[in-house]
Amino acid sequence: MVTEKEVKAEDKWFEEYDKPREKSDYPQLPIFEMKLAPGKLTRTETVLFVSEGHTATTRFGETIVFTIRNNDQDKTWFVKKTQYSLLNPIAREKKKGAIAGREAVVERVGSGAKETKWNLTFK
Repeated sequence: MVTEKEVKAEDKWFEEYDKPREKSDYPQLPIFEMKLAPGKLTRTETVLFVSEGHTATTRFGETIVFTIRNNDQDKTWFVKKTQYSLLNPIAREKKKGAIAGREAVVERVGSGAKETKWNLTFK
């Protein structure tokens, strides 16, 4: 049987709380997602790039992380390093100069990871 004295001496879980949050590698903004509406197979969104992007390893794997503005709200967009249909047009524009302040149209066609096709066109 465990006595109250033993529990108090060993159970110090509370010492790990009430500390300042660690600084994150990317802003704590809502995540930009392009989920399809029920019964729909396509979705198109206009985004404004706010940042130039940086590499990071996240819960999504190896990604390029961008801050974008969509529907008047800043969001974090995680683009996997293997999403060439998105990253190739972004890289082409980046080679020409800054992408921050540039608008693009993002289109998603299809549901499911293997069936989904992406397209990104800068305005």
